[in-house]
Amino acid sequence: MDTWDAEVADCLVFKPTGSHSWIQETFQYPPRYLYRVATPRSEGQTTQSWAKSKDATNSRASSQKDLFSRSGKQMANMLDRHLGRKESKFDNFVSWTSSLLYAIQYIFSRHHEERTPLDKIMLYIVDTTKFPAGVFIRDMDLLAVYSPFNAGLQKLQCARSPVLKDAPPSSLPEFLRASYFGEYLSQGALRIEGRCSAVSAQDILDAGLLDLRVEFKASRRFNLGLDERVKHLRKAFAQCDDLPRDIEREIRVAVAIGNLFGPDWSVSVAASLMALRPCRGEDLLVICRELLQYFPSKCVVH
Repeated sequence: MDTWDAEVADCLVFKPTGSHSWIQETFQYPPRYLYRVATPRSEGQTTQSWAKSKDATNSRASSQKDLFSRSGKQMANMLDRHLGRKESKFDNFVSWTSSLLYAIQYIFSRHHEERTPLDKIMLYIVDTTKFPAGVFIRDMDLLAVYSPFNAGLQKLQCARSPVLKDAPPSSLPEFLRASYFGEYLSQGALRIEGRCSAVSAQDILDAGLLDLRVEFKASRRFNLGLDERVKHLRKAFAQCDDLPRDIEREIRVAVAIGNLFGPDWSVSVAASLMALRPCRGEDLLVICRELLQYFPSKCVVH
């Protein structure tokens, strides 16, 4: 019988063992910040207290069982449906991304495809240093383990991996050509209260998000899919000499948005937003100097 344990813990840690124990080494160096976009139609439930998978939201006892303690083929199928954004009755994963650029474009996609009002779309940020090791796991590490069980995962692994060395030459670095967007997963129910902040997409846009990069306005035309839009925006990093820029204005926008997340998060969010723009080496000194004027008592570099 699938019975929910009311005394659920604050998190369900991934515990790879045996031939999968190498993954434990990656738990020591997760990205400092991860982002999640949630809407009323998202699978599971995300609030400023909890980030719950679909299974945890439905109080399934299986949501309290670690992925690595369950059937490899069964978990491969669940992972395929989750990462492939396919309809699924059972899903014990919650997706996060280390890419703020991807999170922003995902906001636009949810607004366009679901017709969800922007004030109902929330952008969450969590500080991974405030969670036990093993709470978050990289998608590529799970794909390495479970792709042998599932053809869909094998295709996804190829799509998210850097282009092979014998592929046709390109002027873009490999990381710009791969469909990899820094996805991380948590499982079950994760208490994020006191370790997160969240702001609505409407508030972020009202603070000037579309003015931060001129490409953001064009990217809302949806002539490209989500993944292709992100890769298109990445190309600007290889073409920074051709882009107009007003660093001071962009910093004001980044700071305004950062302040929406509260004093504990403002510097990190502002710096992450500025990292979305193409940047010459000489721009870095200007950005650091300007940010220090807004946050004189805080460290800009994290």
